[in-house]
Amino acid sequence: MLIFVFLGYWQLDRASYKEAEYESYQLNASLDPVVLNENEGTSLDVLKNQWRKAEISGSYAVNIIYLLGNQVVNGKAGYYVYSLFKLANTEKWILVNRGWIEGSPYRDQLPEIFSPAGTLKLLGDIYSPKQTGPLRDVYEESFENGIRRVQIIDLETIRNSLGYNIVPYVIRLDQTSPTGYLRNWPEPGSDKEMHLAYAFQWFLLAGVLVILYFSIYIHKQ
Repeated sequence: MLIFVFLGYWQLDRASYKEAEYESYQLNASLDPVVLNENEGTSLDVLKNQWRKAEISGSYAVNIIYLLGNQVVNGKAGYYVYSLFKLANTEKWILVNRGWIEGSPYRDQLPEIFSPAGTLKLLGDIYSPKQTGPLRDVYEESFENGIRRVQIIDLETIRNSLGYNIVPYVIRLDQTSPTGYLRNWPEPGSDKEMHLAYAFQWFLLAGVLVILYFSIYIHKQ
């Protein structure tokens, strides 16, 4: 019973976190876009600007692409495509999540990824990728054409591996910008009701155990 109660409160805590995340998303998404090239992305407070729109101009590194595996969209397995982007007139690089692409059932067959050359102007959301979970230390797999398959986006590891001056956050490409793939981005924190439902189920199980306990106790008397 105590375990069920603990799990119920844990889900309530998760619901509170998601509610705060959703409020932050709505607030920052309503602000004017920040132009990252103007400050080279160095003076930006990521926590305060999480999910704020950002404008970037520059060019993709055509030979550096990260495929984030185990991403399921509409019941199909695939990848999120991350490309490295150099901010024009700076020495800074930023990782851009260009959206989802369907994968092959065979792990040795990767989707074809196109990275356009030339100077581009893009719009996207600022966010800090989550770096927790059971696959935290999975080794990076390298393929031809500069493609790397990973199970988690770890900016520190990527920065150390490439030796590039990469800013400590990611741009999630807006649907209005070119060069992207499927971008049906969910609103951050919008699944609060799911955690509330889970909390109700755990508390209900705890209540059922209490009723069963007293029913058996009374029956034995």
